Amino acid sequence: MENCGPFDNVGSWHGVGGNSHAYLTEEQRTALFSHCSPDLQALLRALLFTAARPGEFAGCIVADFDRPHGTLLIRESKTGERVATLSTAAIEFFKTQLQDRIGSAPLMLRAKRCCVQKDAWKKTLRAAAAAAERPSDVVLYSLRDAAIQN
Repeated sequence: MENCGPFDNVGSWHGVGGNSHAYLTEEQRTALFSHCSPDLQALLRALLFTAARPGEFAGCIVADFDRPHGTLLIRESKTGERVATLSTAAIEFFKTQLQDRIGSAPLMLRAKRCCVQKDAWKKTLRAAAAAAERPSDVVLYSLRDAAIQN
């Protein structure tokens, strides 16, 4: 069998190559959450529950959450549209988050009731990470990586 080289268009992980970022243990995530606003906590929990990419929530609306089937339609993804099957805890989380919203309202909201845009959280997350004494390379993808590893 021929030895294959690196895959094309695949990012790096844990400092191997280019785009490295911190991996957070459960204890570190708890410390980080304690320094986050409720809207940022909700986004971080959504990332942990779904392992979605941060930017994927920007395109999701309330109607994408299928309560009876326990799924979330992710419309805008670099790998194409897909359906995420949710755990019981994730279903309850989204039910609570969406209890007063319907239809085409954004799935995730900021405190000012505007929709989530992944880049809008950089400074807020950086400040929360610093307050929690977490590494400076904590980013939204750190939560996605934690979800994938668990």
